[in-house]
Amino acid sequence: MAGFVSKEETKRQSLAAFKQWDKQWREHCLKNKPYIKNNLRDLEETGVEHDCLCVAYGPSLNDNLKHIKAMKERGAILLCVDKSFKVLMENGIVPDYCLVADANVPFDGFCKGVDTTKTVMIAAMTTNPKWVAYWKNDIYFFINKDNISSQDIYMALTDYDYCIPAASNVGNALVVLAHEVFKFKRIFLFAYDYSWSEKKYYGGSDEVSSASGPGKRKKYNMNHMRLLDAYGKMVSTSVNLSFSARWLMSYIMAGRVPVLNCTGSGIVDVPKANITVKN
Repeated sequence: MAGFVSKEETKRQSLAAFKQWDKQWREHCLKNKPYIKNNLRDLEETGVEHDCLCVAYGPSLNDNLKHIKAMKERGAILLCVDKSFKVLMENGIVPDYCLVADANVPFDGFCKGVDTTKTVMIAAMTTNPKWVAYWKNDIYFFINKDNISSQDIYMALTDYDYCIPAASNVGNALVVLAHEVFKFKRIFLFAYDYSWSEKKYYGGSDEVSSASGPGKRKKYNMNHMRLLDAYGKMVSTSVNLSFSARWLMSYIMAGRVPVLNCTGSGIVDVPKANITVKN
């Protein structure tokens, strides 16, 4: 896939998101504010001597569970995104940290009933407050810092000022967190596909998206595309996910982030790692 993101494109994305979600973000900030008991500064540079696994929620997740488990058992610190938390727990893999960022990430399907006592949550102040209220372990908050200064609004609402660069989606935010806050020695990416095979792609069905609201289908309210992925396979993706993949590549290359992509598929074209597990 061609091209990285420009400052102008990133600003357009930020403005569009702010226009759509600001009212809800403010409401969530106020609901989450009473749960501020820790400061993310306390976790700074705690990963300097360690490798970490960043686990997203791409379609390759189930195929890579054995690799994730093996690397964690060898001592890597495991950070996952909200939607992959339940899958990992159901397969006997307990994440060290779970990042919850989306204001509309479903609670019932991805968190309700799951043991949260052994995993630390790191959450955007604007995230779904149902996750925050349910969580039984420590919670550390952050505010997204973007190029339209929206962080000033949410810092004023919450009296909290720890910011990290806004990263367009939760998987990208996980990499930013691992690199800029924890400062892990190496970062191994799993399930960072940002694309699907044609048969599995959500944009090809009439399934109602729980995050899109009643009657809104991703097939119709998003722009979609087909392209060759970083492994030479034809895949399907959305314009939004394509932007997020390009944002991540730009971030990794510009900052020389010590990343190895273990996903084995997808449109993120950064240094790849071949992972094998001995039986």
